[in-house]
Amino acid sequence: MKVTRGLYASSGFAGSPWVAAAAVCCESAGALTGRAALAAWGAILDAPTEFTVVMPAARHLRREFPDLRLLRTRHEVPTSTLRGMTVAEPEWALVHAMREVGEREALAVALEALGSGTVLPLILTELLDGLPRAPRRAVLRDALASHAEGARSILEHIALRDILLGPPFDALRWQWPIRAGRRRYVLDAFHPRAMVAFELDGARFHMSPDRWAADRERDSLLAARGIQTVRFTFADATRRPAWCAEVARAVVAGRVWGEWREPVVA
Repeated sequence: MKVTRGLYASSGFAGSPWVAAAAVCCESAGALTGRAALAAWGAILDAPTEFTVVMPAARHLRREFPDLRLLRTRHEVPTSTLRGMTVAEPEWALVHAMREVGEREALAVALEALGSGTVLPLILTELLDGLPRAPRRAVLRDALASHAEGARSILEHIALRDILLGPPFDALRWQWPIRAGRRRYVLDAFHPRAMVAFELDGARFHMSPDRWAADRERDSLLAARGIQTVRFTFADATRRPAWCAEVARAVVAGRVWGEWREPVVA
């Protein structure tokens, strides 16, 4: 069936937000942006249920699209074509995504997008320099700083700021590549003197049976190289960061100085 001039969709997909977004892009000379565009780029895993289309401020639509957020701008937003749809470049899409979510989720989205390698820190920094009124600008700056320190997710950001900080963690190497057996792994954080790998386990990536089994195989192969793995879950990091920090310090002290003790948190 015809959706708009030059755009057709099967009846089963006519109500899809992707189709509606494509129709608005066609009619307005606009582009898909925000989290939906980031998902299209592969910068984040979860596509939203509500989409945003950025369009020139001077353009007007002949009909309403109630399920879409329309963002009018005087800025010239660079775009590409993905799967036949006009999509904002990933750095612009991330800036626009900040309008769609709360502050905590905004930081998580920014870190995930930066961690994917699709959103480039230098380009995002230059973009923010030219957009002094960008929404949640401080959040994006915080995400850039945390990414530069090694965080690739909100969980690693929490670990950097609340858990693995100060002595004896000054020696940590974040995103550390290593080979074990015939496998190549990237450790979230590695203490080379203690030979300890700290892993931050988000439920979305680590709770499936296959992922759980792969993690255990990895721990065994690292242990064969003398590396002990310490894992903290999202619940651990967010609900009891002091306990995580105490456990981490106790493990490092035991491995480096042989000072084994029971972690105690008041």
